[in-house]
Amino acid sequence: ERTSGPSDTAATFDSSRQRLVWPASLNWLLIGYGALVLAGGWGYVAMHIQADRERTLQEERARLLTVASSVEIGITAMLNDGIGAAEAGARELGSFGYPDPAQTKIRSVLQKMLTGGQYVRALFLASSARFARVSRSNDETDQRPPTWFFAKSPPATSTTWVGNPVVDSETPNHTVIPVAR
Repeated sequence: ERTSGPSDTAATFDSSRQRLVWPASLNWLLIGYGALVLAGGWGYVAMHIQADRERTLQEERARLLTVASSVEIGITAMLNDGIGAAEAGARELGSFGYPDPAQTKIRSVLQKMLTGGQYVRALFLASSARFARVSRSNDETDQRPPTWFFAKSPPATSTTWVGNPVVDSETPNHTVIPVAR
């Protein structure tokens, strides 16, 4: 009767191992090919990620440019509406000899010009002798412009003046930005 011992198991293992082992040069060739395929795959993935990133950034730049252009056009329209109404009022009052017309005449002319949307809260006219501000619900006339008018001097290169934000007299929890030309 035959029993298997340690020498029989080792012999069986050695013979099966020899059948699976290829020549050493072929082993290194397969390892090199595997490393090359792996490096190529990672390179392709890295290039694809980079191209996707660039494409996404370009699309977002275009979208942001569109939004910025829309905001610019909207703000320009609002400013032109408010400033245009004030200029029209100033021209009409100029034909009455502004700053000399009576307060009621100034109020009626500026109130007539205050036809813009809710974004135009008030119209104001200022000269060295008089300040008049008319809003939808109240008006203000004084011999001198208020302190917020002098808080920021107009730029030398522009005909448009943008003041510091001030508290809205009609809605105290809101601020407004005065703009003049």
